[in-house]
Amino acid sequence: MNIRFGRFFLTILMLLTLVGRAWAQGSDVPVYVGFDHLTLEVNDVARSADFYSRVFGAEVWQSGDENYLVLGKSYLRLRRNDPPRVAQMGLGVQNYTPSTLQGYLEREALRWQAEAGDAALWVEDRDGVRSFLLPADSWAQVSAKATRRSAATDAIFKPLHLDEIGLSVTNLEVDSLFYARLLGRTGVLQAGALWFDFGNSRLRLSQTPVGQKPGVSYFSILIANTELEEAANAVFAAGGIIETLLPNGFSFWDPDGLRVEVHTTPML
Repeated sequence: MNIRFGRFFLTILMLLTLVGRAWAQGSDVPVYVGFDHLTLEVNDVARSADFYSRVFGAEVWQSGDENYLVLGKSYLRLRRNDPPRVAQMGLGVQNYTPSTLQGYLEREALRWQAEAGDAALWVEDRDGVRSFLLPADSWAQVSAKATRRSAATDAIFKPLHLDEIGLSVTNLEVDSLFYARLLGRTGVLQAGALWFDFGNSRLRLSQTPVGQKPGVSYFSILIANTELEEAANAVFAAGGIIETLLPNGFSFWDPDGLRVEVHTTPML
């Protein structure tokens, strides 16, 4: 047996053991509804808000120096930073109870911190990507403290929700254990990547290529059916750079070089 394959097979067995232990120990395993939001750090908040509003027709809300855009059942949080990146993932938890969730994270040896003033806990992987665990209705809490800056407008797409995030990690074998413990489930190996399905979303873990930095490589938004070729032209006119056309969608780069996918059905 190839040594590398043997190590990966051992890792899969460890994942099964972890999840079996979680199931055996009770009902405190988080029930995730899917991705709640993403935090994008961008060069120009106003420019990015305008771009995403034009593409998705999203309402734009403001709280302090941050902007928020509603994307169906999910939302984007925009804040200023250089270089641009996707800094945080928000995971909606149906059975959100702080004390129970803290106990679960501690049992799984995941070091957590509480966000000051918010009903949110967060954990951080080895590469500095933070995952926020929030109540499933976190937008209601955010909007209560924000001001609506602009209403929804005509758009290229009708967004339904954030449904997929691609994350490249330093070591797929080791880092997959972190996300298996966090999500309370095993991943499925497919085409060299490990996929975790939870709620209406899924997370794709892949090995970071040599010479590149780990982190979120793309995020995907599920959209209502649309004429894709016409939509791709409209995204380009709005300032996006089209990358790849797919049978059910396409990928593009936003003004900060962040990679976005849209598709009309969940990717297989």
